[in-house]
Amino acid sequence: MSKFYLCRLFKESLKMSPVEYINKVRIDKAMELLINTDMSISEIAFECGFNNISYFIKVFRKYMHTTPLKFRKQNL
Repeated sequence: MSKFYLCRLFKESLKMSPVEYINKVRIDKAMELLINTDMSISEIAFECGFNNISYFIKVFRKYMHTTPLKFRKQNL
């Protein structure tokens, strides 16, 4: 089975690409950590599998329409 075929099946089944799915899972975990811990934004980014804080913030904003810091302040 080729990776392209697998990606196509994945997208047909879940209506999102594997990368989108992984990012969604990571952002869900980040939201949990932002609400329930006092870890820094950079610690949370690394804990959730992001190697670049700027990319983490960009992806977080894409899914949540706000920055991680604003999200944390709104949910305290």
